[in-house]
Amino acid sequence: MRKDSTLAALLSPTRQGVLTSLFLRPDKEWYLSELAASLGTGPSSLQREIDALVRVGVLAKRVDGRRSYIKANEDSPIFPELRGLIEKSSGIVPMLREAIAGTKGLKIGFVYGSLARGEEGAGSDVDVMILGDVSSMELSPRLRAVEAAVGRQVNPTVFSVEEFARKAAEKNHFLRTVLRNKKIMLVGTEDELEEIARGSENSHAPFEQAGTR
Repeated sequence: MRKDSTLAALLSPTRQGVLTSLFLRPDKEWYLSELAASLGTGPSSLQREIDALVRVGVLAKRVDGRRSYIKANEDSPIFPELRGLIEKSSGIVPMLREAIAGTKGLKIGFVYGSLARGEEGAGSDVDVMILGDVSSMELSPRLRAVEAAVGRQVNPTVFSVEEFARKAAEKNHFLRTVLRNKKIMLVGTEDELEEIARGSENSHAPFEQAGTR
């Protein structure tokens, strides 16, 4: 059963959709009909929500001739907190977690790189590592849907469990760097990942972790 997000409990579906779309892509200006089509709602009802959010300074509005453009107001004093809430409840990590859940053969999935370290920009790629006997024909459409929703490229790296364990045992530089740095787990736990990476309790010492999320 899908759990409702925090935003869904606090806000109407339309307002939740507006904030999620604009705050996940704060550099993008939206034309009203474009945003309405993206959210599957009518421009008239959307206009009321936008006007209310512009009045309180959450959204910024720019008029060019007969067209009005809106975007997240990055100068708002609550922008960081509001974007943080959206990222945690309706952002790319929850979207990825939901997108790959139930994928046949999936054992472990996690985000690494700039997003996991908290150093990403609005347009940064998202690096995802997948372990398991996973079909790209099943996985790719799920990740492309997330890309379309958030406007950011998702870069999956896929290993079978056996290949991952072998490369880790061979002290593959790339994998050791990933394992030692911060990760955001999507499926499975860091303990399970470490167990796979070690191969056996006696063959390798646990990897030192730089931190978890």
